[in-house]
Amino acid sequence: MSSKLKTNLEKINLKEYQIGEKIGKFNYGYLSFAKKISTNKIFSVKVIKKSLVLQGKPAEHITNEYTNLLQIYHPFILELKAINTTDPYNLYLFLNTFWVDH
Repeated sequence: MSSKLKTNLEKINLKEYQIGEKIGKFNYGYLSFAKKISTNKIFSVKVIKKSLVLQGKPAEHITNEYTNLLQIYHPFILELKAINTTDPYNLYLFLNTFWVDH
């Protein structure tokens, strides 16, 4: 496992992606699959509600998770590939995905 900080994260435009149904839920948002329309590449996407994060303790947890994802390169951990922070309601973390049932 490497701890080199990623500096090449793609800042994405949400209009380029088709967000699928929720496949999981957590305290501050949900997990879904997303497909990049131009390439059909599938990603896992964590959608985090900004309003809940800004209410105190969750902000520290999310910041720590984001920082850890920027540093981790490991074959058994999903890699953070892209991020979108421009949506006024949600933060989107796009991660590579191992498995998709077509």
